[in-house]
Amino acid sequence: MEQAVEAAAKIAPSDRRLSYYRGVVLVLEEKDTAVAESDLRTYLNTVPDNSEVPAHSSAYEWLGKLYENEKELDLAAEQYQAALSLDPQNKALREALKRLQKR
Repeated sequence: MEQAVEAAAKIAPSDRRLSYYRGVVLVLEEKDTAVAESDLRTYLNTVPDNSEVPAHSSAYEWLGKLYENEKELDLAAEQYQAALSLDPQNKALREALKRLQKR
């Protein structure tokens, strides 16, 4: 996935989705968490939420996973809650939030 993001950046360096996908890759790899957080926050702050780009609820979910990996459980719960407020029917988000609340 990282190679695909890098290739996309070369082809379309101004693509608004790049910060989202870079952040996701870093969360999946569990490295450069500060950069991952920055990329996902940049995406949330600069790209309007619409059907042509990844949903903001997804970016919040990835932030939740990032914080959960870092054992920042309160921050993770906040992000999952933000995601649920945008996508209240998402069962995986509800389960992630429940899992954190049991700890």
